[in-house]
Amino acid sequence: HLAMCHAVLGNADEALEAVMRGVLSAGQFLSPNEHVRADGSVAVPWFTTGVGAWLTGLHWMFARCDDNGDHLLDAVPESLREFQFHGLRLSRGVSAAARVSAGRLEYLSLSSPTRQAFTFEIPARFVEGTCLPRLGRVIDLDTHWRVQVDLLEGPNDLVTP
Repeated sequence: HLAMCHAVLGNADEALEAVMRGVLSAGQFLSPNEHVRADGSVAVPWFTTGVGAWLTGLHWMFARCDDNGDHLLDAVPESLREFQFHGLRLSRGVSAAARVSAGRLEYLSLSSPTRQAFTFEIPARFVEGTCLPRLGRVIDLDTHWRVQVDLLEGPNDLVTP
């Protein structure tokens, strides 16, 4: 909303700054949050329209974070055997990209804004047969694996064809 106000007032630099800050705080599929304060903090961290709810549901099938941590591919049905995505947001500025073919994880990359340790959970069916267990600390949770990796700044290809 702030960018719109600045644009109407002819404050081009301020409008651009508000738009750029909004992108940096974006949520699922880079959808904007309902309200970002002038200082850049998020006041209402959700997008409540019907389209926003639909996008959130779609995003959370593949990547989501909650009070228990970050989750990848957690709500993908076994019948969905071919898909790919790029740029889905997780916590701490990390975004994920993945490709699954014939039900097998062929590609997984996590992009990080900084060097950091990062932990996520992923269903065991996507990990088996990949090099992911050798890349970091892995805890077998029966149906899921919790994986901790050390990310470098930028893209980190964890599973490649």
